[in-house]
Amino acid sequence: MLAHSDLPAIRTNSRASGWRNGSLRKSRRGRPTWRSSTKQGAAAVAVAAWLAAGSRGGPAPPPSWLFDRVLESLDASSEVAEGIRRARRLPPGTHLSNAAAELGNGSRVLCQDTVPLALWISFSHLDDYRGAILRAIEAGGDTDTTGAMAGGVVAARVGTEGIPEEWLLKLEPLPSMEGA
Repeated sequence: MLAHSDLPAIRTNSRASGWRNGSLRKSRRGRPTWRSSTKQGAAAVAVAAWLAAGSRGGPAPPPSWLFDRVLESLDASSEVAEGIRRARRLPPGTHLSNAAAELGNGSRVLCQDTVPLALWISFSHLDDYRGAILRAIEAGGDTDTTGAMAGGVVAARVGTEGIPEEWLLKLEPLPSMEGA
């Protein structure tokens, strides 16, 4: 059964790819607009993945800049945005257990309890896919969802070449979509 915290992880790739092809609505300033508060978590992760993909091949943007760009696309009054603001305020070098205590680790199975930590992990390990996934697992809670979101953001920057080869070799083949 899917939990509410699973939705951002599921929607990340479709949102990021939709943004790339221009199908998402944008504001007058050229930034995306996300009106429904139920989509705040998915929007935050999609924007983070889009920003990560856009920085591929160059220096990693500072986490504070990434957090600010994500926050610009959200409803400032949403619980997800509040959690992301708390993540942004964590000092560099914050221990994972302290970050999880402050932000949540998905134990409540809600977007606002999962997305802020996933972004904090992503932005702290933007060039380290293995490290991001291992931190998501180490944080406890809803590890599969946190790992999917953090992994999706980091993979958008590092590509498949940044994913450990031994992990890629263990992937199960996807079913054919022909005729679907």
